[in-house]
Amino acid sequence: MEVIVDEEKVSSSPVELESSEKKSRDDAIDISSNWNVLGGKSLKNTVTTVHRKDFSGSMPLDDIADENTSIEIQSDVEHEPCTIVIKIKNGQKIVRMGISSEAEVLEIFKDSGEYATTIFSEFIDEFEGCTVYLGGVVFDRPTRETSIKFTRVKNERSSLYLYGIRLVLEDSKPPDNSSLDQLDYNHIISDFLTLLHPRKNKSVEKVSNGIPTSIPMALKEPGMIEYFHKFVDKTKTLPVEHNSCNDNEAESEDRASINNNDSPNESTAVYPPIASINSTNNEFSTLTSIIDTKFKDMEARLMQRIDQMEKNTNKTLEEILNKLKVI
Repeated sequence: MEVIVDEEKVSSSPVELESSEKKSRDDAIDISSNWNVLGGKSLKNTVTTVHRKDFSGSMPLDDIADENTSIEIQSDVEHEPCTIVIKIKNGQKIVRMGISSEAEVLEIFKDSGEYATTIFSEFIDEFEGCTVYLGGVVFDRPTRETSIKFTRVKNERSSLYLYGIRLVLEDSKPPDNSSLDQLDYNHIISDFLTLLHPRKNKSVEKVSNGIPTSIPMALKEPGMIEYFHKFVDKTKTLPVEHNSCNDNEAESEDRASINNNDSPNESTAVYPPIASINSTNNEFSTLTSIIDTKFKDMEARLMQRIDQMEKNTNKTLEEILNKLKVI
C-alpha cells in the first residue's frame, strides 16, 4: 500500500511580515509621554518610519496619518502641556519629522533637551469640533532623540488627538576622529619628517609629488622650520640599526656639521639641543618634548592675552563708573 504525504511549503504571509517589521521598529524606538493614551492603544501606534534613501522628499498628510496611527491622549493634571519624547535605540538618527495633531504650536527639542525650533502648524481641516493641523521639521544636525511639546490655542478640551508622527531616519555615521589625530605625536612627527625630507623611494616620490602636503600648524611658528631642518640633517649622521638599500645610499652622502646649541629663534622660543639624540626612540622623545614645550608656550601667551584683555575691560568699566559718579 502506497502512502502519499502532501508537503506544504511554509512561507510567511504578508500579515506575518508586516507584524515582524512592526516588532523590529517597536524595539528600535522608545516613546513616552506625560499624558495617557485612551482607547487601548499605544503611543507606538502613532509613529511610522522611513529610511532616508527611500524617502520621496515630500511628507503629505496621507503619509503621516491614517486610522491606525490616530490616538487620543489625555492629561491627569489640569493645564499641563502634552510632551512626547522619542528615542532611537538602534544607532539610527532622525533627519526629518512630520507631525499631524490638534495642536497649532509645536515646540521641538533635540538630544538632552536642546531647543531646536518652534513650528506653527498649517490648518488642514475641522470636523465635529476636532481640528487637524500639519507641521514638520528638518533637523540641521540629525539626532537620536527628539521631544515635542504640543500647545493648543483655542481648544480647552482635556484630551488631544494625535493623528500621526512620521520619522525619516538615516544610518549613523562613524565619529570623526580627525581632531584626536592632531594630538597623536607619532602622526605629527611623521608629517614633519615627510614634509622636510621624504625618503628616496620611487613609490613614495610618486605619492608625495601627486598629493600636496599642507604645513602643520606647529611648523608655522617662528623658528620651527629651521630647527626641524637641522634635526633632519642631524638624523642623517646617526648609525642605522635597520639597514636597507635606501638607507645605505643616504649614509654615503656628505654631512654638514651643525651647531646643535643654537636655537632657531631666540626671541620666541628655546628648544632642546639636538646633540642628545642617540636612537630612534630618542628622536621621538625629543620631538615630543619640543611639541609639548611649544603648546605650553602657546598656552602661556594665550593666557597672557586673556589677562590683558580682562585688565583693559576692568579699566574701561572703572572709568565709566567714575564718570557716572561725577554726573
